[in-house]
Amino acid sequence: MKKRINLWLIIGFLATFNSNADQVILDDLILAGTSDGTVPAYDCNAPTLQFFPLDPSQAVGLIPIGDPVVVPAPIFASCVGTVCEFTCDPVTANACVGFDCVNGEAFNNHSLKLKENNTRIRFTDTTVSDQLGQSWNVAANASANNGAHYLSIEVKSTLDTDLIFSDGTAPLYDCSGAGVPNETLPFLFAAVPDPSAIVGLTPFGAPVLLPAPETNTCLIDPVLPDVYNCEFTCPQLTGFTEKPALLLGTDSGNPSFTNGVALGLHSAAEDDMISLGRAGLLRQLRHVATAMANNDALTVEGLDLNLLEQAIIYYNTLLDGIEVKIEQLEAGGANPDPYDVNGDNVVDMNDFMAVRVCFRKSIATNPSCASADVNGDGVINTLDFSLVLSNRTP
Repeated sequence: MKKRINLWLIIGFLATFNSNADQVILDDLILAGTSDGTVPAYDCNAPTLQFFPLDPSQAVGLIPIGDPVVVPAPIFASCVGTVCEFTCDPVTANACVGFDCVNGEAFNNHSLKLKENNTRIRFTDTTVSDQLGQSWNVAANASANNGAHYLSIEVKSTLDTDLIFSDGTAPLYDCSGAGVPNETLPFLFAAVPDPSAIVGLTPFGAPVLLPAPETNTCLIDPVLPDVYNCEFTCPQLTGFTEKPALLLGTDSGNPSFTNGVALGLHSAAEDDMISLGRAGLLRQLRHVATAMANNDALTVEGLDLNLLEQAIIYYNTLLDGIEVKIEQLEAGGANPDPYDVNGDNVVDMNDFMAVRVCFRKSIATNPSCASADVNGDGVINTLDFSLVLSNRTP
């Protein structure tokens, strides 16, 4: 790869050179304020130099390629005619890093710019061995085009070989048949286990096991064309250990920036809210001082009121769903069978697929999924799958 040194120009009575040559070294790093190999070097230990203008014949050589440009500046009070004592000041340097940096990059008083679709800064402490806390990441926005907009500060392991342990929200699969001939598990096209294979949640602190298909054993499911039934193994999941300490915006895939803030591992940012957890992972706010005055920005009473308002919204949503079902029953236009999720008066694989679309979604934020909660416990999970399958129309 090649690196190009950005054009630099020193203007004023100090300027006696104007370098317009590019030096190409790496095409993803553009530097301004560094030498391209043609900039004169002056003896900064000399007692005086001639100025007005600076005489280039006083140069003692050339500044090496990539080194900072240093320009002698006169100390006016010391000048005798055009000969002055002086200081040697480096020209302000700028750098643009990334595949989208261009020659002639406009820095606009920004010393460092990162330009591409994967803007990440990583800090690594080389004085300690590999351990969590040795390396930190600052990440801005998702790498995918039109991905989520956020800023995240996270502690991250230096290797991607760490064993992953559950925080209580990881799906749990039935691995009792792993490695057993003719024992299969359903997988989707991308070799991802089908949600119907989930039997619960992996307990907090337990290793996360992710089924992997033995691809030479896979057969297309006779009912679900996008599902393959495969013999499988259940290796423990490995990867980078990441613990976000602070997230501004949203990491949910919404390309529009939101005003949410998330604090702590696996917390989910929501618009105009400060989040300490996410659905299924609730945390307490501790050691909050009582407000000193009624006009303080944050009070314990205000926090309690917010929680109450959220509870009211949640239960009102549930009541709305119940009222809709009652109205349908009274009108005689709805099937009273709770397992008929799509309301076509038949309990079949279409209802199974309807539950699958709403799997693990919150009814409070997805009211259209209320019918998928066939047992009415407020959660759309594997139990709803099982109830639909066991109550299919003969």
